[in-house]
Amino acid sequence: MNKFKIKEMLYTLNIKSRDLSILLYLVDRCDKDFTCFPSIKTISSQLKISISTVKRGLISLSNQNYIKKIERFSDINGRQTSNLYVINIDKLQKEHNHKTNNKTKITEDVFLNEIEYEQQKQHIYL
Repeated sequence: MNKFKIKEMLYTLNIKSRDLSILLYLVDRCDKDFTCFPSIKTISSQLKISISTVKRGLISLSNQNYIKKIERFSDINGRQTSNLYVINIDKLQKEHNHKTNNKTKITEDVFLNEIEYEQQKQHIYL
């Protein structure tokens, strides 16, 4: 699945604008395996939001299972070097499909109700 399609799906989801911005950013930076490792400082700088806002957004996205954060450590000194973010494409597709199917069902119900209403009107006038 390409990044454009993923972004289209993201816009249909019901998530906070902060989380959406961060998730779109991560999609832009991800590789073919939907992983990336930008620093919190870089995300903050490029999105023009505070570091604490980025942290809250990443926690929120992780808690909602949109992303998985994997801490990475140096083999030399054991210190943490970065976080790897993995985008949960399966969850995005599932939620997008659920939302799209519900919209289609609602549209069909409205259409059928309108037809029924017109039929009732015609019956009354006969």
